[in-house]
Amino acid sequence: MSELPAFDAAAVTTNLTDFQRRTVRHVMNRFHHDDQRSRRFLVADETGLGKSIVARGVIAETIAHLENDPAIDRIDIVYVCSNADLAKQNLGRLNVTGERDTAFSSRLTLLAKHSHALNDRSTRRTRKPVNLVSFTPGTSFDHGYQTGKAEERAMLAVLLIEILRGGEPRLPRSRERAVYLLLRGGVSSWKRFEGGYVRWLREELGDAGADPRILKEFARQMRKSPVGSGTSLLTRVKKVIDKVDGRYELPTSLKAEAAELTGEMRAMLARCSVETLEPDLIILDEFQRFRGLLDPGSAQGELAHHLFDHKDARVLLLSATPYKPFTYGEEDENHADDFYELLRFLSRSDEPVLDVDEVKAGFAAYREAVRFGRDDITQVRVALGGSLRQVMSRWDRPAIPDHAGTTDRARIADKVTAADLTGYVALQRAADLVSHERDHGLITPEYWKSAPYFASFCQGYRLATRLHDERPDADVAKVRAALAGAQSIDPNGIRRFAPLDPGGARMRTLVEDTLDQGWWRFLWMPPSLPYVQPGGVYADERARTMTKRLLFSSWTATPSAVAAVLSYEAERRMAEGTSYTENTTEARARIPQGLAFPVRDGTPGRMSSLLMMWPLTRLSELGDPRSMARAGGAPISPADAIETVRARLRAEHASVSQSEHDGETADDAAMPPSVWRAAFSDARNWVARPLEAVRGDEVLSDGVRLVVDGLTGGAATSPSDDEPADPGVDDASRRSGLERHIRLAATVFDQSASPSDADLDVLARMALFAPGCVSLRVVRRLVEASASAVSDVGVHAAAAELATGLRSLFNRPDVTKLIDPRGDTRPYWSHVLSYIADGNLEAVLDEWLFHVWADGGSRSLDDESLRELVEREAARISLRSQPYQALDMDNLDQPIPMSVGFALRYGARQATADGDARQPEVRAAFNSPFWPFVLASTSVGQEGIDFHWWCHAIFHWNTPANPVDFEQREGRVDRFRGHAVRKNIAATHGSALLADGVCNPWARAYDVAVEHRAQYGDFTPDWVYPGPARIERHVAPLAFSTDGARYDNVRRDVAYYRLALGQPRQEDLVNALRERELSDDEASALRIDLTPG
Repeated sequence: MSELPAFDAAAVTTNLTDFQRRTVRHVMNRFHHDDQRSRRFLVADETGLGKSIVARGVIAETIAHLENDPAIDRIDIVYVCSNADLAKQNLGRLNVTGERDTAFSSRLTLLAKHSHALNDRSTRRTRKPVNLVSFTPGTSFDHGYQTGKAEERAMLAVLLIEILRGGEPRLPRSRERAVYLLLRGGVSSWKRFEGGYVRWLREELGDAGADPRILKEFARQMRKSPVGSGTSLLTRVKKVIDKVDGRYELPTSLKAEAAELTGEMRAMLARCSVETLEPDLIILDEFQRFRGLLDPGSAQGELAHHLFDHKDARVLLLSATPYKPFTYGEEDENHADDFYELLRFLSRSDEPVLDVDEVKAGFAAYREAVRFGRDDITQVRVALGGSLRQVMSRWDRPAIPDHAGTTDRARIADKVTAADLTGYVALQRAADLVSHERDHGLITPEYWKSAPYFASFCQGYRLATRLHDERPDADVAKVRAALAGAQSIDPNGIRRFAPLDPGGARMRTLVEDTLDQGWWRFLWMPPSLPYVQPGGVYADERARTMTKRLLFSSWTATPSAVAAVLSYEAERRMAEGTSYTENTTEARARIPQGLAFPVRDGTPGRMSSLLMMWPLTRLSELGDPRSMARAGGAPISPADAIETVRARLRAEHASVSQSEHDGETADDAAMPPSVWRAAFSDARNWVARPLEAVRGDEVLSDGVRLVVDGLTGGAATSPSDDEPADPGVDDASRRSGLERHIRLAATVFDQSASPSDADLDVLARMALFAPGCVSLRVVRRLVEASASAVSDVGVHAAAAELATGLRSLFNRPDVTKLIDPRGDTRPYWSHVLSYIADGNLEAVLDEWLFHVWADGGSRSLDDESLRELVEREAARISLRSQPYQALDMDNLDQPIPMSVGFALRYGARQATADGDARQPEVRAAFNSPFWPFVLASTSVGQEGIDFHWWCHAIFHWNTPANPVDFEQREGRVDRFRGHAVRKNIAATHGSALLADGVCNPWARAYDVAVEHRAQYGDFTPDWVYPGPARIERHVAPLAFSTDGARYDNVRRDVAYYRLALGQPRQEDLVNALRERELSDDEASALRIDLTPG
């Protein structure tokens, strides 16, 4: 067998910018090539500049370097980040080999089920096995006495049973059950724990079982007596098992001890699992969120240092704010102590690479030079930079003129109503009635200002707990009387779609900026580069400046309240004036779905739906608006596009006056059968022959079946939407209705057809704007842009997945009423075609999916990876979110369900390492052009998360506490190839890009827009590209409050805080700099230069 080729790191780093490559080169020199090397290095580039992409380059260069090291058998890369969503976002970027089995996210306690694959060479395309393992600190390093997840306890059960059975074939059933009782934790029964978790884990482990090295070490540690105690953990566990043996429930008296033992075993298993890893590169991403790992004296730090101190390990830290970068005098945390502790961590190596005391003295000299403008400032600054660059580097964006960078959108929130004020007073009265002796601040003005209808969204606050407390009937009556005057959600009003007041002055400004601007009429963001002249609501001038809103608040009640109120009011406006008059699940179910595949009396009832959704090959070629825009170098009018396609169709078909209407149900009265017959009779519109004979039966061909899979697959609609109405049809199969429609279409396959002029009008519109045809062209362009080898069937199957996501959108009850409010005689499919044309859906999908693919590493695609990408993204188009719950002040035990969609909350109310399980889906939906248009979150834990693809507007609902948090918030949208950058490129180069021969104009856009390189260097066009679109900074200070002054202070401090690096009393230095009244350019010139050499 021939040796595999060497790993080509250049193929990865060539996609990095010059400044990112400089950082990669500097890191690799410090890790492996310099005479005096460092084992630890910090990349502290400004937020949004792509630190994870730098890490990708370091990984690639590390693999190439270690492939030639005979002492290394395999290459282990460990990626540690603060939460599961950040891991999900970045793992794909960091997987430079492109192998599916290379990267996986796990917990240390579950490594025993993965570790056998670490040395597997059978499917690898690299000379040595490469493994990318992701952990989060809260789930892998911080155990305490937590019982963990059921899957972790299942692993403990598997290992413990192996230890307890000794050399016997199996453990007695009663003792095995005792193990399950000990470890079941919160699972409802030991049987469910065994069947739903342990058995599943055993099946996943297969014949190989758990890693024998981990099992052996775990058994040894379990038997080992701790220092100062003669009782091993195994002995203590056995004692509990003896007490439980023969029982079917764990006695209450043993539950606390069982939880304690489970926590100890989890921590022990984590320590044993660490030993199986042989880390060559450890990446700590946004590690300021888990700084405890850097302290070897802490329990979690001790475990982490087993990794950090591995003989071959290099540690790469990523963070724009790696230490507490700025602290005011009254804050507990000290910036200087934090900063120098980090330097000590970074300088630990075989030989210390940095004298921290010398650096400290250098910063003292720097402080004096900056404060008093001394002449030696340059000398001091350069010396400090040279020392620090041994262990860290940083790039900052170039200074951008005010007219090209960020724009302030400050609006005074002055629309305070009498109901706002009396509602606060009433809620304060209720809080006083329910408060306990030591309660303080159950309701404060900040709560009232920040969360509309705070009474209804105070879950998680002590006020909600106190309102639920039992009390005498007389007190209950007083509390209810007080609550009656508070602003709260009325369940009856919500049920009947009554208008809902925004509930607060700040909320009114948000409603005015979004819903009152007609945003509820838009189903997706307008494209940056349209192919067709916009129509309908998308022709409004306001559409040109639209961008999503990312809202940050300091209070956990705000995101749910804002999302619920905005979403409700958006849906209410969509339903207003239609038959959709009741806001209930039952009412939604009664609204017919216009793009379903019904079957009545055995007959397919809506061939128009099949024509809309099927990826019709020839029609998609004839109706390509991108090619029409290329011809004129400008968006084409819909009328001209339809006429062009009609002429092309007329040339291909013999025209007759009118075809007869036969064999059609009432559902499709507006579409003559001759239309779909003309489309499906053309063999060029099928990816394969529709039917083939198998043992005497006609079945769907393999190619057509894959398309059917896509049309009923991952982005499928609700379970009932495709079920046939005929009771004689097997309604267990969701494919049944669709397959009957396909079989009817197959009856005209490869037959001659003579569509009328009227038929050609419909076919022309279908060719241009039907979801199936649009999706097919979009997927083809993606494949062409990625230079991928994807089969024709693979392209069609992926297009079907995308079309299904669109069908789920257009079948939503609120969307149905938005597009066809009156249910007029014009068929629903015709309304859909018009809306797609008006909104330039094809240009939007091209822009979206190209950047999704590029953000994932611009990898070559095959049939499987293409379908996975499209299926995953199609699910974002109509994300279903569980209703939020508002408290009913009249019945606190019966929450009010609030349907959400237009706006969503990002993050759980209580932050955890795993986070809200839906966070990745919510983030991905916001990063799509579709709903939600507003995302509300707290600032906590959002570092490193991307929200910029269709958003360049931040709403600072509350002014953050310091300039660093301020900058971190805005860094969520001021990022690589963000929405503002794309708009500006399109505004300048749109005509040239449309006229360019490249299939997807975005594949060329960043090569064309280079005219600002002399001013902005390597940061343009990807991060900086001047134009009409800018990062928008929205604030709404309450009238007559201190909000405005607080905002001005924090914004001013942004210019100065970096000069206070390493200083013990930062606020004093910043105040001194304010007195000097330095310009931004003067302040920048004083900064310590950490750019890599």
